[in-house]
Amino acid sequence: MTNATNPVLAKSPDKNLEGIGTQESASTKPAQTKKARLIALLNARNGARTPTICKSLDWQKHTVRAALSGLRKEGHVIVTSKSARDGVTVYRIESSPGKAA
Repeated sequence: MTNATNPVLAKSPDKNLEGIGTQESASTKPAQTKKARLIALLNARNGARTPTICKSLDWQKHTVRAALSGLRKEGHVIVTSKSARDGVTVYRIESSPGKAA
């Protein structure tokens, strides 16, 4: 039995690879990264509350804190405050690397 006649060994075109390298796939918009989404949340006028970040990015609290540490290492100045409403931590980017404060 050859590869062509054996249904297990016969190669069929991979549906997942269709369109790769074509004009169609090149014109699609790249997905926004979670890091970019986090920065967008933190750039809001009032910043972002921890539960909001967790829900928006499907992260746990410790992941949010780790990502904020990474942004700080990159040079982002992140201001931390407590919400007057309920005491939840609110984070806001005050300045980013390459931007004047």
